[in-house]
Amino acid sequence: MYISGGQSNPTIDRCIFRRNTLVNSSFGGAGLCVDFAQANVSRCEFSDNLESGAAGGGLSVDSGTVRLRHCKFIDNTTVNSVGGGGASLSFMPHDTPIVDCLFEGNRAICDDCIGAAPVGGEGAGARRR
Repeated sequence: MYISGGQSNPTIDRCIFRRNTLVNSSFGGAGLCVDFAQANVSRCEFSDNLESGAAGGGLSVDSGTVRLRHCKFIDNTTVNSVGGGGASLSFMPHDTPIVDCLFEGNRAICDDCIGAAPVGGEGAGARRR
């Protein structure tokens, strides 16, 4: 799923993003990509997603705001990218909440990867509660 720009602020609730593949895209997030937009994501599962070339196996947020609540990020993988096997959270506001989310078994496979759980680029500072 791709959400970009505009004034929309969708709520995504109780969705499963499973076994999606994204290859050679300038955007990341094989499950969900939020690009210069906002979204509320709750009680969703991101599992067994594969992303290659950008960032974020399960979720990629670039210069947007995503409020994550009660989500699971399980066994997602990013290959040859900047990192974030489970989620890549770049340029999000410092007070963006990540509430009661599980990150388990995610992998980032590359030479200079940043990590496999939530990865924040410059300016990112998501808060986990």
